[in-house]
Amino acid sequence: MINNRVYIVYDFETGSLNGDTTQPLELAAIAVCPRKLEIIPNSLFHSRIKPLSDAQALKKGLDPVEKGALDKNKLDLKELKNWPDEKTVWQSFTEYTFQWNIKRDSWNSLISVGFNIDSFDSKIINRLAKTYGPWDDKKNWQKIFNPIQTIDLKDLLWQINENNPEIEFNSFDAVRKWLGKEESGLEHTASEDVLDIAHVFCKVQRLIRYWSSKTVFKW
Repeated sequence: MINNRVYIVYDFETGSLNGDTTQPLELAAIAVCPRKLEIIPNSLFHSRIKPLSDAQALKKGLDPVEKGALDKNKLDLKELKNWPDEKTVWQSFTEYTFQWNIKRDSWNSLISVGFNIDSFDSKIINRLAKTYGPWDDKKNWQKIFNPIQTIDLKDLLWQINENNPEIEFNSFDAVRKWLGKEESGLEHTASEDVLDIAHVFCKVQRLIRYWSSKTVFKW
């Protein structure tokens, strides 16, 4: 098996902690070449997102934006009001992904990569795709990323570090500290996080690719 599907590393910053009802406030993504396992030059996508008012959010069954989330993600509510709305950013993002999936179908689509995406970010992806498209009504899934194959770096790093006393928690901040990355002050901004996640993903995937080629697997 040789994978030729581009990896898209993505990250949301949000207004609350519930993936089912949170409002996305910032989205960043970057593409990784599947053969070289390197970031594709000039492939960064980034936009902040204008949130709904509290009343509008509650009417749609979404969470109002929480001050603690704004502080953690270094976002300003007044400044966010100058950015495009959710639908506009989502449409720009889908067009961004389609440059590597010309057929625009699920089975030739991109492989999504992130940190904690399976239990959080992917819920936002599914909700936005179902609201604005592209969505497969017959199969009931989004049509941007491969519906079967996803890579959650949180799981991979847990497997690598489950016997490593040097790392206390399986959080991305702990991973950055363990790898010796100096704090930039931009942690928990989508553009910084997605670059760091992509960097770590390339390292981990190279490690897996190298040792899997050297190991003889037998029943």
